[in-house]
Amino acid sequence: MKQQTAKRKPALLRKKVDFWKRVVFFLTMIIFFVVGLLWFFRPATSDLEKRELTKFPAFTPASFWDGSYFSQVDTWYADTYPWREGLMTANTYFKGLYGIQTEQMFGQHQVAEEIPDTTSSNTSRAELEETAQPVPPATTVDGAIQAPPESAGSVYLSGDRAYSLYYFGQENSDRYAAILNAYYDNIKAASPSSNVYSILAPLAYGIDFSDEVLDEMNWSHEDAAIDYLFSRMDGGIVKVDPFDTLRSHQDEYLYFRTDHHWTALGAYYTYTDFCQAKGIASHNLNSFNTLTFDNFLGTMYASSNQAPSLAANPDTVIAYEPNGVKTLTAHQADGTVLENYRIIADVSTWNSSSKYNCFIAGDQPYEEIHNPAITDGSSAVVVKDSYGNAFVPFLVDHYQDVYVIDFRYYSGSISQFVAQNQIDDVVFLNNLNATGAKNLLDSLQRCL
Repeated sequence: MKQQTAKRKPALLRKKVDFWKRVVFFLTMIIFFVVGLLWFFRPATSDLEKRELTKFPAFTPASFWDGSYFSQVDTWYADTYPWREGLMTANTYFKGLYGIQTEQMFGQHQVAEEIPDTTSSNTSRAELEETAQPVPPATTVDGAIQAPPESAGSVYLSGDRAYSLYYFGQENSDRYAAILNAYYDNIKAASPSSNVYSILAPLAYGIDFSDEVLDEMNWSHEDAAIDYLFSRMDGGIVKVDPFDTLRSHQDEYLYFRTDHHWTALGAYYTYTDFCQAKGIASHNLNSFNTLTFDNFLGTMYASSNQAPSLAANPDTVIAYEPNGVKTLTAHQADGTVLENYRIIADVSTWNSSSKYNCFIAGDQPYEEIHNPAITDGSSAVVVKDSYGNAFVPFLVDHYQDVYVIDFRYYSGSISQFVAQNQIDDVVFLNNLNATGAKNLLDSLQRCL
């Protein structure tokens, strides 16, 4: 009898433990459900991801009957859940407790196409031009162009640093080259004395990893991709390839660990290559005033669900202030104008995800910088993605007028702008990922 009683005690204990496990589980689910209903706690924007979050969908009978309305509600619910970013951080932390994970991949898995041999490619200029036909006007809401949010794409996490990846695609590469050829034709027809430059910025992985690792991981060789893109461009376009220069300085702080951009030092070495191509002397790095901003956690920190290894090793943004003019005028997407804004802004008190915005007021549709110390009438326009932000400050000591156009947000014609202002140098500066993104190619083409 005593043995039966002894056997019942563990069974009763297990039942009690199972009961309380179920109680805790259902209470947790109820708490999360109630929190999800707290509308006033739902965020509207994400500072970390630098974007507006999904808005609650408008009800229509058609979307109700085809089921898309409920799908949109699900997306809104998940995207704006209270304390979403903190929960994502916690999730990544607990996953890291499963075991030692020194390498991880985030984002969509992609397959790189083989890069054609530039000596055997036989696509004609006429065939390329077919890919550069006009596209419809950009979609606008309340007069502001709706551009895609800044992102790092596919991200490879290795220890305490992350890498944004590039996968070559021939169709989009041919289209990028064709669009630049169309710009060259338009610009030279209206302003024959203008020079057109193309700078293609490589990503960090191509500088840091050996060719053997790239082959093993099936990542595109960026130097070969740049060679191919340049081979498809008109011979009159001056090509600036900073790959070898950056590779020769690969042990220096050329790229951020937590963000997909290069540092100002990486931009500086590219600027020296540009000066060599233009035939002018570059300024020594020691001649610039240096500003430093600590605790930067960029786009790849967000894309990796706030990986703890990156949070423990934030970046430092080092900026170099021009020797002459210190301010610019920025025309924002909402129509407002920033007058006398610092070319290198003090972002020491800004949140950790925004420190890269110290360069030229961040991503603005149109900016202008006028240097009163230079009176020779020289001018340049930089047509860029966000990689150009850290590059522009080095140019302003060489020209009387520097204009900056971010083609992702600009709504006018760049060719007409060049003709109307008789620009001397037109510099297209984009990172390799911009040459393969259809939405960005559409934006660049709209600005022809």
